[in-house]
Amino acid sequence: MELLQEIQKGLQDKEGYILLATDEISYLLDIKSSFNIFEFNLVLLITRKKVYLLCTSYEKEQLKKLTPSICKYVTVKQEEIFNELYYYPLTMRSLLGNDKITKIYSPSNITDNMYNVKSETIDDIILKSAAIKTDEEIQYLKRAIQITEKSMHQTLKDIEPGITEIEARNKIDFYIYSNGGERRIVPSKVAFGKNSLSVQPTPGNTAYKDSKNIFFSAGAMFRGQGISLPQNFVKGNLTAKIQSIFNHLINLREELYEYIQPGIKLNNVAEFYLERITNLKLNKNIYFSPVSIVILNDRDIPATLYNNTIIKEYMTIKISPSIFLSNFGRLQVTDIVYINKLKDSILLTNTRYHFGL
Repeated sequence: MELLQEIQKGLQDKEGYILLATDEISYLLDIKSSFNIFEFNLVLLITRKKVYLLCTSYEKEQLKKLTPSICKYVTVKQEEIFNELYYYPLTMRSLLGNDKITKIYSPSNITDNMYNVKSETIDDIILKSAAIKTDEEIQYLKRAIQITEKSMHQTLKDIEPGITEIEARNKIDFYIYSNGGERRIVPSKVAFGKNSLSVQPTPGNTAYKDSKNIFFSAGAMFRGQGISLPQNFVKGNLTAKIQSIFNHLINLREELYEYIQPGIKLNNVAEFYLERITNLKLNKNIYFSPVSIVILNDRDIPATLYNNTIIKEYMTIKISPSIFLSNFGRLQVTDIVYINKLKDSILLTNTRYHFGL
């Protein structure tokens, strides 16, 4: 609470401070929970006189007894999570307009256009120091990715009809540690079929059936480096239509890999992606997060239509296009790419086959 009050004292009447990282929000509000708060999508807006916590109605029910009384909840519709990566732009613009906020500060890379106010990144050092990887850090990250991919494929072999999502999640966690992972960088997720449509799917008691879509999101940490890998796999046969969409998505991943070069802006990447994905005529089912610059602890800077951040040498890029199909579930494929000193791309991931397993 003292730090929260200090932030408020440092703000002028028309200024705000915004946090998008759940771990930072949890620390600032001193939230001590018995459940995994890191699966929540939260935004904290602090003004000189008010503190807003933006979340879904479900998250509000879980948190309302754990947060300080100064905190005012603003519930956001689930659909808005799909708009610009958890930033809730429509709701945020409304709040900023009502409180006549003209300038916001944030540790994250927020563009002026996102909320229609002047924004200032208060610690660009994160981007400068954490986004640029040394050769040693890249070797550790590559090792972490190898551990994650191996653990996924081992878990895939164990997934048979009748196994539940929770049981599969426990298996991938076991493999991450047994393969040399020092810890998980994020809580591991396994979801079957339509359960993968949630932005942050929580493993449950749903049992696997033949030819069902399997979604993983997991990441091992090795020597301080790691990243989550959202990947879909299908054991068995696909319908011709689903296989065609899956093939398009995999091809799009390859196109993005070829397109990304030092000097390219993230908004150019977003436009490139949108132009190609629109050809599938599935716009309303797209979770728009095709590419991001990897920082650390699974934090990244996403490619959106308003993000002018420039991709530079020695940066690590996550390529992760996805499509949400209401009758099937999520389709998502991920590559991690390192832009080296020769202005060339080094692929750190090895997963190329996603169906017919």
